[in-house]
Amino acid sequence: TVQKIGMKAVLSKLNIFALLVSVAFFSFFPGKVFANPDSPLLANYYLHWSLTTSEADSLARWDLVILDAENQFKNPDMIKRMRRLNPRIVILAYVTPQEIKQDAGAVGSKLRNDLNLKISDQWYLKSSGGTRLSWWPGTYVLNVTNQAPKINGKRFNEFIVSYTVNTILGTGLWDGI
Repeated sequence: TVQKIGMKAVLSKLNIFALLVSVAFFSFFPGKVFANPDSPLLANYYLHWSLTTSEADSLARWDLVILDAENQFKNPDMIKRMRRLNPRIVILAYVTPQEIKQDAGAVGSKLRNDLNLKISDQWYLKSSGGTRLSWWPGTYVLNVTNQAPKINGKRFNEFIVSYTVNTILGTGLWDGI
Protein backbone atom coordinates (compact mmCIF):
# COMPACT_ATOMS: atom_id res chain seq x y z
CA THR A 1 0.00 0.00 0.00
CA VAL A 2 0.94 3.65 -0.20
CA GLN A 3 1.80 3.77 3.51
CA LYS A 4 4.49 1.12 2.95
CA ILE A 5 6.21 3.30 0.36
CA GLY A 6 8.58 5.67 2.12
CA MET A 7 8.84 9.29 1.09
CA LYS A 8 12.55 8.73 0.47
CA ALA A 9 11.75 6.03 -2.09
CA VAL A 10 9.18 8.22 -3.80
CA LEU A 11 11.53 11.21 -3.95
CA SER A 12 14.30 8.98 -5.27
CA LYS A 13 11.99 7.77 -8.04
CA LEU A 14 11.05 11.37 -8.85
CA ASN A 15 14.73 12.31 -9.20
CA ILE A 16 15.28 9.35 -11.52
CA PHE A 17 12.18 10.40 -13.49
CA ALA A 18 13.56 13.96 -13.88
CA LEU A 19 16.91 12.62 -15.09
CA LEU A 20 15.22 10.34 -17.61
CA VAL A 21 13.09 13.21 -18.91
CA SER A 22 16.22 15.33 -19.39
CA VAL A 23 18.05 12.56 -21.24
CA ALA A 24 15.01 11.86 -23.40
CA PHE A 25 14.67 15.56 -24.29
CA PHE A 26 18.21 15.87 -25.54
CA SER A 27 17.83 12.58 -27.41
CA PHE A 28 14.66 13.70 -29.21
CA PHE A 29 15.67 17.28 -30.01
CA PRO A 30 19.46 17.24 -30.59
CA GLY A 31 19.32 18.88 -34.02
CA LYS A 32 17.12 21.68 -32.83
CA VAL A 33 18.96 22.32 -29.57
CA PHE A 34 22.49 21.87 -30.86
CA ALA A 35 22.01 23.48 -34.29
CA ASN A 36 24.93 25.89 -33.73
CA PRO A 37 27.51 24.15 -31.52
CA ASP A 38 29.95 27.07 -31.78
CA SER A 39 27.87 29.41 -29.67
CA PRO A 40 26.69 28.95 -26.09
CA LEU A 41 23.09 27.88 -25.64
CA LEU A 42 20.90 29.75 -23.21
CA ALA A 43 17.88 28.55 -21.30
CA ASN A 44 15.23 30.39 -19.31
CA TYR A 45 12.98 28.85 -16.68
CA TYR A 46 10.02 31.26 -16.61
CA LEU A 47 7.06 30.03 -14.58
CA HIS A 48 4.66 32.98 -14.45
CA TRP A 49 1.12 32.28 -15.59
CA SER A 50 1.02 35.66 -17.31
CA LEU A 51 3.08 36.60 -20.32
CA THR A 52 3.13 40.08 -21.83
CA THR A 53 4.24 41.00 -25.34
CA SER A 54 7.43 42.50 -23.92
CA GLU A 55 8.17 39.35 -21.90
CA ALA A 56 7.47 37.11 -24.90
CA ASP A 57 9.82 39.21 -27.06
CA SER A 58 12.54 38.96 -24.42
CA LEU A 59 12.06 35.21 -23.93
CA ALA A 60 12.20 34.63 -27.69
CA ARG A 61 15.92 35.50 -27.55
CA TRP A 62 16.67 32.32 -25.61
CA ASP A 63 17.46 28.92 -27.16
CA LEU A 64 15.31 27.01 -24.67
CA VAL A 65 12.41 28.36 -22.65
CA ILE A 66 10.44 26.48 -20.01
CA LEU A 67 6.99 27.96 -19.39
CA ASP A 68 4.27 26.87 -17.02
CA ALA A 69 1.77 24.81 -19.02
CA GLU A 70 -0.99 27.18 -17.88
CA ASN A 71 0.29 29.60 -20.51
CA GLN A 72 -1.32 27.46 -23.21
CA PHE A 73 -4.70 28.64 -21.90
CA LYS A 74 -3.81 32.16 -20.79
CA ASN A 75 -1.25 33.16 -23.44
CA PRO A 76 -1.22 30.90 -26.51
CA ASP A 77 -0.66 33.89 -28.80
CA MET A 78 2.46 34.85 -26.83
CA ILE A 79 3.88 31.32 -27.24
CA LYS A 80 3.20 31.54 -30.98
CA ARG A 81 4.81 34.99 -31.05
CA MET A 82 7.98 33.64 -29.42
CA ARG A 83 8.15 30.92 -32.06
CA ARG A 84 7.65 33.46 -34.89
CA LEU A 85 10.44 35.65 -33.50
CA ASN A 86 12.77 32.67 -33.02
CA PRO A 87 11.88 29.64 -35.19
CA ARG A 88 14.73 27.62 -33.60
CA ILE A 89 13.52 28.13 -30.05
CA VAL A 90 12.64 25.06 -28.01
CA ILE A 91 9.65 25.68 -25.76
CA LEU A 92 8.89 23.18 -23.01
CA ALA A 93 5.79 23.02 -20.82
CA TYR A 94 6.48 22.86 -17.09
CA VAL A 95 4.28 20.43 -15.22
CA THR A 96 4.56 18.84 -11.80
CA PRO A 97 3.24 15.32 -12.20
CA GLN A 98 4.19 14.35 -8.65
CA GLU A 99 2.09 16.99 -6.90
CA ILE A 100 -0.86 19.34 -7.23
CA LYS A 101 -1.66 22.60 -5.52
CA GLN A 102 -3.88 22.20 -2.47
CA ASP A 103 -6.12 24.97 -3.81
CA ALA A 104 -6.01 23.79 -7.45
CA GLY A 105 -9.75 24.20 -7.84
CA ALA A 106 -9.72 27.85 -6.81
CA VAL A 107 -6.49 29.46 -8.06
CA GLY A 108 -7.70 30.65 -11.46
CA SER A 109 -5.79 27.97 -13.36
CA LYS A 110 -7.83 26.21 -15.99
CA LEU A 111 -5.25 23.42 -16.31
CA ARG A 112 -4.82 22.77 -12.57
CA ASN A 113 -8.56 22.92 -11.94
CA ASP A 114 -9.22 20.45 -14.75
CA LEU A 115 -6.50 18.13 -13.49
CA ASN A 116 -7.72 18.44 -9.89
CA LEU A 117 -11.21 17.31 -10.94
CA LYS A 118 -9.76 14.18 -12.58
CA ILE A 119 -7.43 13.05 -9.78
CA SER A 120 -8.89 10.31 -7.63
CA ASP A 121 -8.59 10.70 -3.86
CA GLN A 122 -6.97 7.24 -3.85
CA TRP A 123 -3.98 8.56 -5.86
CA TYR A 124 -2.78 10.91 -3.12
CA LEU A 125 0.02 9.77 -0.80
CA LYS A 126 -1.31 9.73 2.74
CA SER A 127 0.08 9.40 6.21
CA SER A 128 -0.76 6.39 8.36
CA GLY A 129 -3.47 8.62 9.86
CA GLY A 130 -5.04 9.17 6.43
CA THR A 131 -4.09 12.83 5.86
CA ARG A 132 -2.64 13.84 2.49
CA LEU A 133 1.13 14.31 2.46
CA SER A 134 2.95 17.42 1.29
CA TRP A 135 6.65 17.97 0.66
CA TRP A 136 6.35 21.45 -0.87
CA PRO A 137 4.26 24.17 0.82
CA GLY A 138 0.77 24.40 -0.63
CA THR A 139 0.84 21.09 -2.53
CA TYR A 140 -0.25 17.50 -2.06
CA VAL A 141 1.97 14.63 -3.21
CA LEU A 142 0.61 12.04 -5.64
CA ASN A 143 1.49 8.37 -5.89
CA VAL A 144 3.47 8.09 -9.15
CA THR A 145 4.51 4.48 -8.53
CA ASN A 146 3.19 1.25 -9.99
CA GLN A 147 1.71 0.53 -6.54
CA ALA A 148 -0.94 3.23 -6.95
CA PRO A 149 -4.44 1.81 -7.21
CA LYS A 150 -6.05 1.53 -10.62
CA ILE A 151 -8.99 3.86 -11.07
CA ASN A 152 -11.00 3.37 -14.27
CA GLY A 153 -8.29 0.94 -15.39
CA LYS A 154 -5.33 3.31 -14.90
CA ARG A 155 -2.82 4.07 -12.20
CA PHE A 156 -1.97 7.72 -11.67
CA ASN A 157 1.33 7.42 -13.57
CA GLU A 158 -0.58 6.08 -16.59
CA PHE A 159 -3.30 8.71 -16.26
CA ILE A 160 -0.85 11.63 -16.07
CA VAL A 161 1.02 10.51 -19.19
CA SER A 162 -2.24 10.30 -21.14
CA TYR A 163 -3.42 13.63 -19.72
CA THR A 164 -0.14 15.35 -20.57
CA VAL A 165 0.01 13.98 -24.11
CA ASN A 166 -3.61 14.84 -24.90
CA THR A 167 -4.20 18.05 -22.94
CA ILE A 168 -0.79 19.72 -23.14
CA LEU A 169 1.28 18.33 -26.01
CA GLY A 170 -1.88 17.88 -28.07
CA THR A 171 -2.17 21.65 -28.44
CA GLY A 172 0.86 21.75 -30.74
CA LEU A 173 2.30 24.72 -28.83
CA TRP A 174 5.09 22.79 -27.12
CA ASP A 175 8.23 20.94 -28.16
CA GLY A 176 8.04 18.77 -25.06
CA ILE A 177 7.52 18.66 -21.35
